[in-house]
Amino acid sequence: MTSLLFTSIFFLIAITILVAVHEFGHFLVARTLGIRVLRFSIGFGTVIWKYISPKTQTEYVLSALPLGGYVKMLDEEEAPVAAADLPQAFNRQALWVRSAVVVAGPAFNILFAFLVYWLFFMVGDISIKPLVGQVTPKSIAEIAGFKLGDTITTVDKVATDDWEEVLLALISNWSSNDRIPIGVVDVNGNSQNRWLPRVAIDRLSSNPKVFDVLGIKPALPKLPAQIGAVIAESPAAVAGLRAGDVIISVDNQQVSDWNAFVYHVRAHPELVMELQVQRQNTSIALQIKPRSYQEGAKVVGRIGAEVAIPDVTRRFYPGEALHKATLRTAQMLQLMFSGLGKMFTGQSKIVDNVSGPISIANFAGKAASNGFASFLKFLAAISISLGVLNLLPIPILDGGHLLLYAAEGITGKPIPEWYKIQAQRLGIIIIILLMSLALYTDFKFLG
Repeated sequence: MTSLLFTSIFFLIAITILVAVHEFGHFLVARTLGIRVLRFSIGFGTVIWKYISPKTQTEYVLSALPLGGYVKMLDEEEAPVAAADLPQAFNRQALWVRSAVVVAGPAFNILFAFLVYWLFFMVGDISIKPLVGQVTPKSIAEIAGFKLGDTITTVDKVATDDWEEVLLALISNWSSNDRIPIGVVDVNGNSQNRWLPRVAIDRLSSNPKVFDVLGIKPALPKLPAQIGAVIAESPAAVAGLRAGDVIISVDNQQVSDWNAFVYHVRAHPELVMELQVQRQNTSIALQIKPRSYQEGAKVVGRIGAEVAIPDVTRRFYPGEALHKATLRTAQMLQLMFSGLGKMFTGQSKIVDNVSGPISIANFAGKAASNGFASFLKFLAAISISLGVLNLLPIPILDGGHLLLYAAEGITGKPIPEWYKIQAQRLGIIIIILLMSLALYTDFKFLG
């Protein structure tokens, strides 16, 4: 219950922030271009807070269910407008003004993501050096010349400081060259290029296991077998393990690192194990019985304890963080457009690329539990997704409005009201279908 509450709270925080940013984009540009805004609303349902500006008479509203929002402008299509107020009506504005107001929502989501990434890189996050720990025989990586101990420094001349940056640079690469240079420093300190074929890069964006496809295993740092956190009512909690405890031995076998301890636990589901634990300056003996979990065709043991991760946070000065934020935003945009392109051309399945509220809430909870920096990164990624998806040419979305404005620009006259109504009905049907698909993938994920 606590986990569900935690996840729900951070999901609502994320959605409220992103909706507010999106609607504020519409609001600010409308006001700047001389359009009267009647209402700025975040959420639906019961109104929990309302304020009316004495200067502009704009109504600011916060409702109980913050899963959406809207900006209501003065518009003859909504209600009759007094002759004196017509210059401030949305429908009386030039085509470029209406388009600017519509584009502003998605644009503000993307701008917000950029600013969040900037903050993220200044706050810092865990950074693991992109050191190659293993190369699979006869794999793409081995054919390309990768060797054990290579440190990846660039992907197509884009600097990569950690494995996450390597991953993003690979799957967001749009180069049309037949081969992509991967800059490495080998074990002898020599700088070289390994060349990946374009066809291999194209396979990566449609496969979540990028490094498995390449045939590379990252060299991960060995972590000491120290408990970082214990889940309530777990076998670890029942046994009396505490955060800060160091596992010295298990069943009279010395434990070299966290991975060795996890390996032993996984191999002993529902079997009592003898632990020797160092707690501050005292050595104590404990007994623990790992709980069994099904992983595919295999049953493994788990105890409900997390490793203590040493501080390997990397932070950047504002100027360097600004550069990294620009690059990360561009990579995420490339990734979004590439993914949408592959879905619409049948190169990837829509069902594998659509997430609904349950999945997003789950990601929000996990990101928040991993710390402030992780939540920032999640917020930026979802903000970019929201911005790009709103630009899709689906009626009732911002992109659908832009499509109608484009038709108006081509024909030189406003689109008849009947066509607008039919387009909105079509848009509602498409959105319902997409939401149904998203919920299907959510329940599939839960199952």
